[in-house]
Amino acid sequence: MPKYTPNLNIQLADPATDGNQTFNIDTMINNPVEKLDEALGLVPVSGDVRAATTGNIVLSGAQTIDGIALSAGNRVLVKNQTAGKENGIYTVATGPWTRAVDANSTAKLAAGISVYVEEGAANGKTQWKMTNTGAVTLDTTAITFEKTGGAASATDAVIGSRTVSDTTAPTGDTGTVTTLFGWLANMVKAITGGATWRTLPGMSIAAIKTVLDAATNLGTPSTLMKRDASGRAQVAAPSAAGDIARKDTVDAHASRTDNPHAVTADQVGAVRKLGGWWDAALKYGAGESLNLKKPTEATAGGDIGFRGVYTNNDGKAVVQLYTLGGNEKGVYIRLDNADDWSSTEILTDKRLMTRTDVTYYVRTDGYDSNSGTVNTAAGAFKTIGKAISMIPQVVNHTVTINVGPGAYDEDVILDGYTGKNAVINLLGDTIVSTSRTIKSLTISNCVVAVIARGFNITTTTSNQSIAVVRAQYAGLSYMSIVQSASNKHGIYAVSAVCYINNSTISNKLVAIVAEQGSRVTASNNAGSGNTAVFSSASGSIVAKANGMPTGTALEQVVTGGITLQENGVINPWGDNTAGSRPYALVCLLASQTIAPATWVKVNYVREIYDQLNNYDHTTNRFIALQTGFYHVSASALLLGMAAGVGAYLSIWINGEQYLTSFAQNTVQQDLQLHINKPILLLAGQYMEIYVIQYSSVDVGLFHDTTKTNLFIHREG
Repeated sequence: MPKYTPNLNIQLADPATDGNQTFNIDTMINNPVEKLDEALGLVPVSGDVRAATTGNIVLSGAQTIDGIALSAGNRVLVKNQTAGKENGIYTVATGPWTRAVDANSTAKLAAGISVYVEEGAANGKTQWKMTNTGAVTLDTTAITFEKTGGAASATDAVIGSRTVSDTTAPTGDTGTVTTLFGWLANMVKAITGGATWRTLPGMSIAAIKTVLDAATNLGTPSTLMKRDASGRAQVAAPSAAGDIARKDTVDAHASRTDNPHAVTADQVGAVRKLGGWWDAALKYGAGESLNLKKPTEATAGGDIGFRGVYTNNDGKAVVQLYTLGGNEKGVYIRLDNADDWSSTEILTDKRLMTRTDVTYYVRTDGYDSNSGTVNTAAGAFKTIGKAISMIPQVVNHTVTINVGPGAYDEDVILDGYTGKNAVINLLGDTIVSTSRTIKSLTISNCVVAVIARGFNITTTTSNQSIAVVRAQYAGLSYMSIVQSASNKHGIYAVSAVCYINNSTISNKLVAIVAEQGSRVTASNNAGSGNTAVFSSASGSIVAKANGMPTGTALEQVVTGGITLQENGVINPWGDNTAGSRPYALVCLLASQTIAPATWVKVNYVREIYDQLNNYDHTTNRFIALQTGFYHVSASALLLGMAAGVGAYLSIWINGEQYLTSFAQNTVQQDLQLHINKPILLLAGQYMEIYVIQYSSVDVGLFHDTTKTNLFIHREG
């Protein structure tokens, strides 16, 4: 019987039984060889390679890898390809590389690849093994490798010295050796409390344990204090100034009746009980006050308070009963001695008068529970309204509210203040402000001066951004009122005296309105996009000086309103001299070609004179800065016009034809056109001159100061 090997199943000859058998070449030789070849193909590749890659390469041509200049026939471990399916063992060639014969089929990779790298700066003398665990298909499956030994394997010599940093707290349980040691060092430093992980602690754990073990609830020197079973702790009797007082010491002091603090009668006052009342003689310094509060009695405004004030300024004493925490502070008188306070009678409900100049601060990071008198987050108010609520209705001094940068979602109202020699300052920015934003501002019913400076007004819903109503004097400066609201007013004064300067007012129906006897002065202001700049009505006077906003119409004067010009004369044209009225004389600078049957604007680009700068020679327009009648004299000379051919000269206002003059030749000659008319122009309207001729050819417009010109002057 034939015998077979146990591993490769290769048939063996048995001399005892096969001596006389006839050998079958296919069976006895070819089959075992094929089985041997198949078995060897499943053995992991273990041949050496000269070098191994460190990055993605082109699998073609002789090249240098890991510092080794390779030549055709060298074997290379390719392990870093971007396309992982290209990894494997290759043979270098001058053209495209081919996979090594021991690693060029899926069957040969079934059991993996294990190679030794002979040379290379990074990979020389290292061992690498294929790490794929699933089925591998050559040129399809991404093949991966890991280092299993060699020069960079984990030995003390390979690891070498490492520097430990104790500044990074642990974030996990996995990391490099250096990272793990650094985390441990950080924990050591945290436990010991030292400057570094190598700093020895002030006390060892054993020493600390000794101190803790010695803790006691008795007054024992040099030991920690420990509570007893009842939660009490004890100390030695106090003897030095810094000692802790014990209960027996405090009780003994409280039971003394010999005035241990040496309080004088002036300090305490003579106090005696009379029925249900306390009668006290209390000593005040000038301007001082005493507050006595009954916390059990409250009203809607807050707890009841009592204050007595004596001031050396006028020798008067004031007694007040008022509500703490509310804005309304009144003076009251008690009618009986009953415990029920409901029988009090209001003597007056006026707020307190000012006693001295005062300054409050408002900041977006403040709090309305602060005092408001210190410009810090812990001292300033948060809202402008809170600061205003601190102002008494009677103001005889200067009250200033300084508002810091930020957005305040408030309609700011200053209403009903009276007094003498008084000013209320509401101060924001020192320029036209974008850094202090409020919704609107109203100054009403005030007979003290109110100064508001440097705010950005944002409302688009109120009828006016700033309202000054029945105010003795309001000074407004550096206001930014530019939010688009074409049906709303900028600053609206009613029965008020108002000074407006250095402010910008844009995009409003009327920038500044004065009604019902108001007196408004506007100086050095700016802005644009308004429908009208000024409106004065019902006996009001608006005086304007220097810069002013612009608009479609400069001013509106109705029902007895007056608008004064910069020179202050009621006549809007000044003193009726030529220098105070607008006029201009312009003409052509060169001959101009006029095409047939086409309206052509006459290019009066040469300015002979232009009083008050109404004419713009870049657009060939005369712009009326003031409403009134203007006398217009326009001439144009067309050269060599054919007989029987006519032409028109026309005045256009705001881009529309307004007035036309026609002329026609009876023989071929130059044709003179002329218009001489008074025209009403509204403030902001512009005027241009056009010409059209009906010949069959272009004709020239003659440039001559007497034949082709435009003269305009204001009549009234």
